[in-house]
Amino acid sequence: MKNKKIISFIGFAGLLILALVAVLAQEVFFETLFTGSGISCAVAFAGASASDTVEGTVGTQKPGAETDKPAPQDVNKPSFSKKLCKIFPSKFMLDTITRELPEGSCDSDEYKYASVVSRGTQATIKSDVTAVAAPELATIVLDSAHMLSLDGNLLVPNYAATGPNEEAVKVSDGISSSPLVLHIVAIDLAAKTIKVYPVNASGVPALPAATKLYRMGTAKDQMAAMSTDPASMPTYDTNYCQINMCTISEGFFQKLQEKETEWGMADMQEMALYDFRYQNEMNLLFGAKRALLDPVSNKYKYMMDGFVRKVGHTLVNPNAALNEKFINNAVAEIFDGNNGSEARIMFYGSEFGVKMSEGAIFQKQLDAGNTEIKFGITWNVIETNFGKLLCKKHDAFSLCGYGSAAMIIDPANFRKIVQKPLGWFDLDLERSGQQRSKDKRVDESFTLEVTNKETHGLIIS
Repeated sequence: MKNKKIISFIGFAGLLILALVAVLAQEVFFETLFTGSGISCAVAFAGASASDTVEGTVGTQKPGAETDKPAPQDVNKPSFSKKLCKIFPSKFMLDTITRELPEGSCDSDEYKYASVVSRGTQATIKSDVTAVAAPELATIVLDSAHMLSLDGNLLVPNYAATGPNEEAVKVSDGISSSPLVLHIVAIDLAAKTIKVYPVNASGVPALPAATKLYRMGTAKDQMAAMSTDPASMPTYDTNYCQINMCTISEGFFQKLQEKETEWGMADMQEMALYDFRYQNEMNLLFGAKRALLDPVSNKYKYMMDGFVRKVGHTLVNPNAALNEKFINNAVAEIFDGNNGSEARIMFYGSEFGVKMSEGAIFQKQLDAGNTEIKFGITWNVIETNFGKLLCKKHDAFSLCGYGSAAMIIDPANFRKIVQKPLGWFDLDLERSGQQRSKDKRVDESFTLEVTNKETHGLIIS
């Protein structure tokens, strides 16, 4: 009798457990149906697997958290920035490169850095210089004087000078076998001016604007005990950290609607991330630095300078056609006189690419099909007498009116400075009573550091 009671109790307990399992299964089923937590977003990152995708809605805080710091998700690891590079890497090349290169960090809204890491070898005269006879000094205004120092000598190769009693004469063929040498007796780095005295001529000749002066060695007097070398006093530049953000939202009831085309959260995410990268690319290329007080919201917004405002050379083609001579001279000016890399990258617009392909030398190299993969991008390689160019047509140049321009950048002399790393967050707007939807936010805050500006250039044809 006792055995029968035990069996009856075990049977009753089993039925009770089965009933509980059924109730729980029903709850899971409806949770899946109405929240979509069981639907895979396999294409959220252009081919990402389901295990790489965060699903469902989570709160912006951990239980019991004392701050508003978001609860960490697997997708918020630093590798997320590299995953973003896989979304059309060749469409947003500068954004891709900045994510592939080592990054710096910044804890403030404004980032200050040394923009010149080593001394240059040449200076350019900014305005015409009037001829003066010794012992009168000539004052020269330069585009930049950071590479020069007091008591230094300057070479002027296109003027012939045969001695302190003879006038310096400009040569017709471009280079003299007895070039003019000038000695710096005073320098004002803030005003970018120098006072010079002729070494091997009776005076300083008239020098037109854009004349190049090449740095030589110093000549100190016998009582001098030290020198003032500008390499120990680098020039500085600043840039603001700019916040970029996008939010993807899908209403709960919109998700339940029957659709003619399958279109859900995963598709929205991919399109939003595509546009997010486009915005970053445009900021990196053409941004303008400003700490702006929004007159409507009365809140500050920080914006950064893009590459177009950080290059050391801006070269404009005076001719209608883009001939090989102009391109060679432009490349030579950007590569010469600085400590840049032997290989640099060049973005160009469609019109510039068409004009460049009309040149026999460049067309021959393009037809050779010499390519190189760097930063996950396939580049066309063009070898010049001055260095190697990794070239790629950039769609953004044509989209924003720069189709006839090209930009040469030295990857060794720029990087991304991150204030807040790229993050992906689930927003719980339903719990806060704002709206019934599934929402995700992507944001980051960073700026662009461009050093050694003379190694970068913009060419406008």
